[in-house]
Amino acid sequence: MRAYRRDDEERIRLQARVRDWTRAGLLDAKQGADLDASLRTDLRRTNPMLRAVLAFFTAVIVAAAAGFFVAFFQIRDDLAVGLWLGFAALASIAAAERLIATSRFYRFGVEEALAMMAVALGSLSVMLVVGDLWAPQVRYDGSITMVATVAFAAAASLGVFARYGLVYAAVASMAFAAALPFQLNWQPWVERVVSAIVLGAVFGVARRHHQRHGDDHPGNESAILQAVSWLGVYLVLNLQLTLNLMPGMTHVPAERWFYWASYAVVWAMPPLGLWWGIRDKDSALIAVNLLLAIATLATNKPYLGWPRHSWDPMVVGALMIGTALLIRRWLASAPHQQRFGFTATSLLEADHDVVTALGNVSAAWHPHAAAPPETSDPRFGGGRSGGGGATGSF
Repeated sequence: MRAYRRDDEERIRLQARVRDWTRAGLLDAKQGADLDASLRTDLRRTNPMLRAVLAFFTAVIVAAAAGFFVAFFQIRDDLAVGLWLGFAALASIAAAERLIATSRFYRFGVEEALAMMAVALGSLSVMLVVGDLWAPQVRYDGSITMVATVAFAAAASLGVFARYGLVYAAVASMAFAAALPFQLNWQPWVERVVSAIVLGAVFGVARRHHQRHGDDHPGNESAILQAVSWLGVYLVLNLQLTLNLMPGMTHVPAERWFYWASYAVVWAMPPLGLWWGIRDKDSALIAVNLLLAIATLATNKPYLGWPRHSWDPMVVGALMIGTALLIRRWLASAPHQQRFGFTATSLLEADHDVVTALGNVSAAWHPHAAAPPETSDPRFGGGRSGGGGATGSF
């Protein structure tokens, strides 16, 4: 059961849309003000920057309080530390419930950090307790401790999502559930297939829920989970992308049939996902599959064993620019600059924010190029006191 009333959450999301429509000029100032006033709730919110700061400091305080108790009482036994962390996790979730009930916090940062710290502390508690009590006595081909920890983290994150509606908690739950098969020491291809099946099941459930509710709450949450789970399936099955992201990873399937099957899948997923996204006018699914298409092009040569060249990114970039210009021109040439409900014109301020964020990321990200080998001039070797060959060849 949600900690917030569904009516309140629907009002908050509709209020955000009204403000976007007003800024875009789709509503005049009076209409926007009247609608905004009618959609107000008693939930207390804050701006994204302050929300992040409050969440960070709350997490630091909770972690420091838990660690201070262990250090002050000099607890050294793993079982005792694990039990204390379990109690701290319960206290953290109780504090979040209290703040929501009394102060009516909603996406305020504090209650979010308390809920997620409960997941973190609870996971550490399970790791220590299971490692101390059961793991040493059990013969098992795999890590009982890690299996129990990852399973608890997945279940606890899912519980946080179900209770508070934090979408990133659901994403964390999916990540932990997808990581669970990799803790069982199965064949590498079996681990990946099982992980992909788990994420595929999440995709199916989220997609059906989104189709039932549309973009209105809670369908908006399902749209994000649908796109993220589809992305997760791709990341699990794209072997070359895994090798590039995690060069030290050793659990790479050696079966030739699986290698080429994964190659076929990574080529099939982007067009299939794009077709679904365009048909349903699902912007999140469209964006994810455009990203997957770029990743497929980038990993094609490594998959086939072809040599890569320094001009490969330039060719891919030119292809992307040309495709974008053609699509934009095709949309702009239609009546009212739209075809089938799609337009290249930015209607809302949020569209500009996304473009700005992508631009900032691209400007901030600098791949580490290999440093050129150092060369030393033999004429400047042998200097002993003054350097630069002062007492050597010069």
